[in-house]
Amino acid sequence: MGVVKTLAVTVLALLLAKGVNAAGHDAAAEAPRFAACAGRLSAQMAHEWLMQSDTAEATERQRAHLLDILEAIADPGREADLLNSRIEAKAAHAALLRRATFGEDPLDRAWAARLAERHVRSCTSMLLSNAPDQPSLALPDGPFSTYS
Repeated sequence: MGVVKTLAVTVLALLLAKGVNAAGHDAAAEAPRFAACAGRLSAQMAHEWLMQSDTAEATERQRAHLLDILEAIADPGREADLLNSRIEAKAAHAALLRRATFGEDPLDRAWAARLAERHVRSCTSMLLSNAPDQPSLALPDGPFSTYS
């Protein structure tokens, strides 16, 4: 991720965290959800690399955005818990993807594929731009877009 985009995502995450707090919600309470999503997208990215999917790079960018947000909203001292959430979610999602790809029962494979897709969609919907082939809404085309 370019320096400008990384900075923009981090600033956006900080503003999001401040806005959530101003609305009376605890932004840090959402950290486990962002951690689990980062783990799911890690598994998705690895699976896409293994299957030589064209979407692996987009998934990698989405995962990086989630990690930036997680870093901005996480409470200090909860790193171990959040890392555990990421690892458990990654393992669960990887198992689901293996089941969807290599399972023997066609109905079970279809169910696992739908569930894995639903989980990924739920995670990427938390980002400003979740379409893998669309430019990020966080940095619209403009004078600084060429520096990323």
